[in-house]
Amino acid sequence: DLKTMGIKDDIRMPGGDRTKLNKERDRVRDIAREKMDKELKEATEVDKLTHKYFDAVLAGKSTAKESLKELYECIKKKTPGTSRRQHARMVCLSDATGSMSGLWRSAQGTINAM
Repeated sequence: DLKTMGIKDDIRMPGGDRTKLNKERDRVRDIAREKMDKELKEATEVDKLTHKYFDAVLAGKSTAKESLKELYECIKKKTPGTSRRQHARMVCLSDATGSMSGLWRSAQGTINAM
């Protein structure tokens, strides 16, 4: 509502009111930009940890379990106020044909260990 921002509801809109409107629009854009930048930074952090985890799983490294814990803790801290006991669903998609059977067995072992 223009009146709540101190701008007259006038079609002619003198220059002073246009300036107020432009400043308000810029302020709202800045808030949205800051929020988006924060969310992008958080998503980038989660993406890096996700890659670290899956790289460890695919390489059959014993560090996969720790990488998953690190990823989980990162995601958990971004959702404050949620209960300690959460239900999660995870989908794993894998090529289990002959050429990938060694990697598949390694991934199954890591998943079972968790």
